[in-house]
Amino acid sequence: MPGAGAEVSIFLYQMTGNAAFSNHSMMPGERRAALDLHYVIAIAGQKDLAVEQIAGAMVACLKGAPVLSHDQTKVLERTMSMEELAMLWGSGFQVPLQLSLFYTIGPVLIELDS
Repeated sequence: MPGAGAEVSIFLYQMTGNAAFSNHSMMPGERRAALDLHYVIAIAGQKDLAVEQIAGAMVACLKGAPVLSHDQTKVLERTMSMEELAMLWGSGFQVPLQLSLFYTIGPVLIELDS
């Protein structure tokens, strides 16, 4: 099995308002919030190429389904600067640096109570 011996962890590390949707007109009386969810997918393993095989399979899967719902929730790859990576891995997760993929999913629509 490709990637056997690798471990995948998915972390939601940030939620932000979706700027494009916040400017989108809503129907009168409609109360929704639009968020972007920022994820890191971390892959660790000891076997030769297991980590790389899992990373390749995950990228192929996420590229194959870039829209998740009828609301046009999209999956977008994100790049991180070395400074952002150091900040995230150094203080945020308290684990050694791992091969990481970064994605933003949004807009995620949240219905608000009246």
